Amino acid sequence: GFFMKWRCSPMQWRASILILCTLLPLMATAQTGSLIFERSKLSIESPPIHDEATSVTMAHAPIPYTIELRPESALNLEYIHALNTLKANEGVLIAFSSPAIASLPPMKVYTQVDALFITPEGIIAQIFPGIVLGELTQDVRPREPMGGFLFIKSGEAARLGINPLDNVVGPPFSARPVTREFVPAAAPR
Repeated sequence: GFFMKWRCSPMQWRASILILCTLLPLMATAQTGSLIFERSKLSIESPPIHDEATSVTMAHAPIPYTIELRPESALNLEYIHALNTLKANEGVLIAFSSPAIASLPPMKVYTQVDALFITPEGIIAQIFPGIVLGELTQDVRPREPMGGFLFIKSGEAARLGINPLDNVVGPPFSARPVTREFVPAAAPR
């Protein structure tokens, strides 16, 4: 056959096998590099609300999440299994290395999820409830550069009272410090 036409010395065969054994693990790593993720924790917190008596209240208590933290290369994947099996307080965060205007990825995922667009500072800018990534027929893009997309179980944003302007605290986002500001009174006319 084909291989019989090649005449190699035993030394050449050994060298070929050594090279092949060295390159195979490297090729396997290169193919799965974008599939790597890490487990992490974050929380979604309401911004402080100041009432008339200047006491600080929150719209909801901090909501803890265990997440799969994935790099932006995950936007190129056809499928992320965890999106089909999300439970309460679980999510998948695709974090961008620098702020970007990116469309939600049309993946082969046919389970509804709530998609949260998060600014680089960790503020929820937009929420798309019950979206099915496998049925996207148009671009779903943020209005401004984002720091990432957080996908949670469908209906959880509404059930837990998660709203735009809530803060996502945890890697890769940091909490903004609570500040009190002086607001000057309007000048009398």
